[in-house]
Amino acid sequence: MIQLRHIVLIFAISSGLAACEVDKVKAPADVPRDTTQDATTDTRQDVSLDVAETSGGGLAGAFCTPNAEVTGCAEGLTCDNRINRCVECLIFEQRCTEAGVRQTCAVATIASDGAMRGGSFVNEPCGAGKACVPASQTSASCDAVVCEANFATCVSGAVRKACNAFGTAEVEETCDPGRACYEGICEFVRHNVVLVFDTSGSMHDYVDPQYQGSPIQCELNGTPCLSAFPACDAGEDPLTIFNLSKRVFSDVIAGTIGGYSQFALQRFPQRESGTNTANCWLGWYLPLVNNRMTGDDESHDTVATTWFSDNLSDVIAVPFPPRNNRDNSATILKWFDGSERLEATGGACTSNSQCGTGRCSLNNGVGVCAYHTDPELRAGGETPLGKSIFYAGEYLRRYVRVDGKPCVSDASCGSVGYVCRADVCVDPYRQCKDDFIILFTDGDETDFREETEFFNPTVQAKRLAYGLSCDVDADCRGDAKCESNACVGLHQIRGLVPDFVASDEASRALTNPWGVPVSIRTTVITLNSRADKNARIAYAGGGENLSVSADDPDDFRLRLRRATSPDFKCYPEDLD
Repeated sequence: MIQLRHIVLIFAISSGLAACEVDKVKAPADVPRDTTQDATTDTRQDVSLDVAETSGGGLAGAFCTPNAEVTGCAEGLTCDNRINRCVECLIFEQRCTEAGVRQTCAVATIASDGAMRGGSFVNEPCGAGKACVPASQTSASCDAVVCEANFATCVSGAVRKACNAFGTAEVEETCDPGRACYEGICEFVRHNVVLVFDTSGSMHDYVDPQYQGSPIQCELNGTPCLSAFPACDAGEDPLTIFNLSKRVFSDVIAGTIGGYSQFALQRFPQRESGTNTANCWLGWYLPLVNNRMTGDDESHDTVATTWFSDNLSDVIAVPFPPRNNRDNSATILKWFDGSERLEATGGACTSNSQCGTGRCSLNNGVGVCAYHTDPELRAGGETPLGKSIFYAGEYLRRYVRVDGKPCVSDASCGSVGYVCRADVCVDPYRQCKDDFIILFTDGDETDFREETEFFNPTVQAKRLAYGLSCDVDADCRGDAKCESNACVGLHQIRGLVPDFVASDEASRALTNPWGVPVSIRTTVITLNSRADKNARIAYAGGGENLSVSADDPDDFRLRLRRATSPDFKCYPEDLD
């Protein structure tokens, strides 16, 4: 019986080594060892290895030259200078394989017949209920399994409990400030920032006024300033304020996403074009009639009708990601990269009206609905600031702040941070987040210029941040109080904005469809224009009023980065 076992082992090990290389797993030195475990006996067996040669070098047991530049041993083996043979290991040591099996080194010896014994690792399984755990570079222990390896859960809003990679120990850790525990992971608690980017025709003005005159191309030293569509003016040194602004936004967004803010991208109302030819002015887009979303019926509350939900893509180019583990940065940056492509990806058509947001294009004489497979921001039309603030507010209160929405799972809430509890959506860390609109423009309102009009941008900014008319303090938002039936906040302290009396209950202040109050602050960034044009909007909206210049893109980047990077609000102790 002894001889038979000896022969079987020789065959198994020698054939295994000839078939593949040995995968050496190094153990980390900083994993704690359970000193309460039973002592492990040395169960190594007397293993004899045949000598084999391959073009890759000598295998285990082959003769070798110690300390030479080329020892003669195959990769993964080393030359034992005591016996001048290739071995897998030199000294008594233990390790854990990738499969979690403990192995012990059988130190090489030379038998009287000249055959090498040992010089390789031998399996020593830990047995049921235990796992192999590296204790140092040269030792491994068999510790009791107490949890599911790598599984983590939230103990509280600020504390996560995680099982180690071996399943042998659980550790609790407190999330850093500005983070909270979601599904076992300490993640950033992010503010919501809607970036409203001006896509009016005036954005095609040139940075250098001497080239003003043609919005599509100019001559510079006899060479066209703009390259061919779709790149147009998307180079390193843009000539138009539109493309310079797109470049600045792209740089800032790429560096800001992943911090304490998440972004959605909004433009002035546009749709894919079914008629215009591709050009550097509008590409394959057209501004919508009267600067309104499709079907806009001038209602002050969009819940009762469907035009807003049906046509949200007219303004929201990129929505917020639906979950914490999603990242929409690549999608946003695609709208700024100077690349645009329209492809026939829909069904047959005979007119543009059959293609919804697309266009009916001829493909080998047959009409096929074509849609953007690579979108891009394009500019044309006027400057509907008031309507844009209104649309951003409706998007946030209806699709982002979904407190109370019926649900069947966390995913069904569809908004970052919300979880499903008792069949309704709740955000356990809502007090740690703010909602912002950052309105970037090169001009001022073109449609609703008077502050007696509901869709005037100053009135809308005040409504979103503080509320309009009121009966009690609870009718107001933010830090505003009800005084003489008007919500008084930062705007009135500065004496800038007259009180606006709302004509209906829905107009007074923002409340989401499930009755939860919503407050949204508006910051205005004005390009190449007097900042005081839009100061009233910013102050009424409880935000900042910033002026930037195309002549100083570095300062433009700095101000935009500050505006898009609000600090965190909550510390770990605030989450519980």
